[in-house]
Amino acid sequence: NLIFGTIGVGGFDSKHSGGIDGLLSLDFQKKHNQWKIRYIGATEFYIFGPSPPESFNDIGVLYGRVANYKDIQFSISGGIGIVTGIMRGAYIPSSSGIFPSSEYEKRPFFTYGIPLEAEFSYNPLKFLGIGFAVYANINPESSLWGIHVMWKIGKLKPNRNFIQ
Repeated sequence: NLIFGTIGVGGFDSKHSGGIDGLLSLDFQKKHNQWKIRYIGATEFYIFGPSPPESFNDIGVLYGRVANYKDIQFSISGGIGIVTGIMRGAYIPSSSGIFPSSEYEKRPFFTYGIPLEAEFSYNPLKFLGIGFAVYANINPESSLWGIHVMWKIGKLKPNRNFIQ
């Protein structure tokens, strides 16, 4: 039985926006089965507008299958989850000035989703690995997908006890 945490950073895209994301997950693996509790926080890359920036919080429970070859691991998983965040609503006209701004209504949302993920990692040590993941969350409000670089920390390889 293997248990480890994953932390990652990357980028995402959705129907109306794109930006940066962060990943946290807790993974439990037994043979070729993997269970995962995953959180992804994503926010629109925002410098000069429009306001408010769109943001997403993806919280899911996933089950998947794992393939191992020496220090390399590949997994694919899917599950159920919720998505919360803020999207832009109707445009709010602003007074003209030197720097007019693009203001929109702030529209919070909460919905269900289907989280999906494919991971590839290189785990050279029993307790540390690095890799990347491609993910998606299909939901009725605003589906999103992304890719991130990740680090795995924890028990990544089984103990080998040999009887002599």
